[in-house]
Amino acid sequence: MAIKTGLDFIPMNVLILTDLSQVAKNAAEFALQFLRNTPVKFYLLNIGQFHTEEDPQLPVSERMARALLKIDLRILELKKLTTNPDHQFEALYSENDLVTATRRYTDAKKIDLIVMGAANKGFSPYTIVGNQTYEILQKIKCNLLAVAEGSEFRKIEKLIFPYTYIPSLDETIRKLENFSAFEKNVEINVMEIFGQTNEEEILPTGADTMVATNNTSRIKHLKMRDLEIFSISQLQKIQDDFDLIALMGKDITLCYKLLHNKYGIFSTISGKLPIFILHD
Repeated sequence: MAIKTGLDFIPMNVLILTDLSQVAKNAAEFALQFLRNTPVKFYLLNIGQFHTEEDPQLPVSERMARALLKIDLRILELKKLTTNPDHQFEALYSENDLVTATRRYTDAKKIDLIVMGAANKGFSPYTIVGNQTYEILQKIKCNLLAVAEGSEFRKIEKLIFPYTYIPSLDETIRKLENFSAFEKNVEINVMEIFGQTNEEEILPTGADTMVATNNTSRIKHLKMRDLEIFSISQLQKIQDDFDLIALMGKDITLCYKLLHNKYGIFSTISGKLPIFILHD
């Protein structure tokens, strides 16, 4: 993960999974702005399974050449958009399935962050949707940014961090504070989800008295029942009030409800908030 070190940033390696759809195009452009102040090597990965329109009898070398040409054209578009001279780009292609290809390049390129476009439920069976995002999350332990198809970039000044249980909440907050894409005075709203347990029966977690671990961020603590957070009205309010949702990769219940194809990303309403998954 890129971290802040004074006025400089440790460079990041970012893997953008693209099926060359409009949803994936939006995710790549979002990532460019999200990391506008950070030196980044962007790898755009496309895989054969997304090219259903291609003749299956074509040699692999021909399919690869066609796909790489399309990715190179997308890279030219991104180069025109970036304002950071320390943004570099490379095209990748694989005939493996999505998870295998992603795992291979995550390891080979020492990836710090995976970026995926995530369509609302029912968008298209051929684009990267909730079930694939959730599968990547489950099987590859890497920070992940899921960009909903309706996401428009805005500075990450106010994020919400729902959780059910985290052994070291302070450590997690420090990681969020130090992520280079967030504004230095980012407001972190920690939301404790306590299921069907009566609120007065919840054991203290330390979040009530938690203060910012440095002088640059603000911490607020909220509590909510799990049924309430996934209501249409509450999800809409979260989208209106915050710039990003942050989750821990280990918090499988919350990740499932927000990323799996059974729900999609805000499948009942128009999704516009990115979801950032933090892994240990």
